[in-house]
Amino acid sequence: MLQDVDGDTALGELFFLRTSVAAYALQRFFIKPAQEQLRDAFDRWIHKMLRGSGDKRIQKNPNAFIDGMNQRYNQYIEAIETPDARGPAWNVGKVFAKFCGQEKDLQVVLAGSIEFGGCMVAITACLTDAKNLDGGDIIMISTD
Repeated sequence: MLQDVDGDTALGELFFLRTSVAAYALQRFFIKPAQEQLRDAFDRWIHKMLRGSGDKRIQKNPNAFIDGMNQRYNQYIEAIETPDARGPAWNVGKVFAKFCGQEKDLQVVLAGSIEFGGCMVAITACLTDAKNLDGGDIIMISTD
């Protein structure tokens, strides 16, 4: 599905999409008092991982890379939260395709949509299991 996208670009955009969905889940599924602390811990982990990646582009200017990541995060969150009859996956897929330089390629849109859906399913399943351990004090997700 991503055959027309440069391999490094595709991997980078998949990383941005996945981390954006994870960050979105922190604000959607956790109670307000826990959100800030969790987001700070998540951001520190991402920054540590990026700096230790060995990628020369990141090492050269980590702050520019993190700024770019934050811009993508904001656009993905906006796509998730913008109502559309086709659902948030469609909007996310369009943003993903744009960042891949293939915004008119429906296969790339579909790849982003599928990745978003898969991430949300995985996060929801994980948090549903965790809520049973948590007793529902921190995680706001329906287990019904």
